Amino acid sequence: MTLSERIKHVQQDLSQLTQTIADTALKHKLNMLVEALSYIALDASPDEMTTSVSTAIELKNGRYVFPNQKGFYCPNCFDRDGIKAVTTRINSKLRICSVCKTSIK
Repeated sequence: MTLSERIKHVQQDLSQLTQTIADTALKHKLNMLVEALSYIALDASPDEMTTSVSTAIELKNGRYVFPNQKGFYCPNCFDRDGIKAVTTRINSKLRICSVCKTSIK
């Protein structure tokens, strides 16, 4: 997922959240965040926007490992939703995602 795709995904989530909230002050702040993300996307260089975020991610035994972070992360949650979900060790051969409950061998 590229940086521009991630920004658009976050903008869509914030816009949907804004529609479900009744508090006008909070709606205004969320709309300001969406607008700020638009400016960030405009300020980013074309190289940054097309470079995949996953280039620094390492795949080890079916799990993602991120640089400068400990632990193993679920590839399904990261690829589908863009979230870093930690996996929990069940036994020596099996891990379970804490979010989507997928088993990873």
